[in-house]
Amino acid sequence: MKILFLTQIVPYPPNSGPKVKTWNVLRFLYQQGYHITLVSFVRPDETQYIPELEKICEAVHAVPIRRSRLADVGFMIRSYLTRRPFLIERDDLESMQAIIDRLVKESEFQFIHADQLTMVQFALRGAALSHGTKPKVIFDAHNAVWSIVERMQANARWFLKPILRIEADRVKRVSVTKAEMEAEQGLVRDIKAAEASKKAAELRADQDRITLLKHSEAEKDSAELLAQNEKRLPPQASSQ
Repeated sequence: MKILFLTQIVPYPPNSGPKVKTWNVLRFLYQQGYHITLVSFVRPDETQYIPELEKICEAVHAVPIRRSRLADVGFMIRSYLTRRPFLIERDDLESMQAIIDRLVKESEFQFIHADQLTMVQFALRGAALSHGTKPKVIFDAHNAVWSIVERMQANARWFLKPILRIEADRVKRVSVTKAEMEAEQGLVRDIKAAEASKKAAELRADQDRITLLKHSEAEKDSAELLAQNEKRLPPQASSQ
């Protein structure tokens, strides 16, 4: 079985959470006999690690990527025009898509594994170009990325908060499927229903305690009143 594996960073050396996870997935697939073609963005300092990946992959294709503040401004403007998340716009490079499209046309993959959110766009476009049976796309989400952006927003300066709020909403929109959203909404409804039921039960218990206390006080008052009446009666009337 052939897998086209797409990564946003070179998963070696395994010295951070995402790299550890992806490296071990690749090793497991290799040990199970799967044929892996890896396509990854590569920073200048990551090129030296490609030989290690070639030991467990049939082929490794490196796509150079560089970050810059100036380029990020352009991607941010494009994000507002397209209404796609900045994170996706920033990584949407033609060089990556070109390699994936070529590989899909040249070979028949059963799966395209998109490691992290920004690689999904390439996987979906590539799968659509397959001449034979379309490969299934696997989205391997390491994190709920929108929650990371939301935490950044909470700690950001006031003028950045609206920008990060929009980014978090856009990331969540593309990350969460309709089924997951419905499941989340259903879970929220269930939690609210459970909380309402709990509050109703607590209210009924309080009312029962109040009623019991009133009955107890009424019985005590009745006993005291009866005792007082008995004391007031003459001895003969009491004996009769």
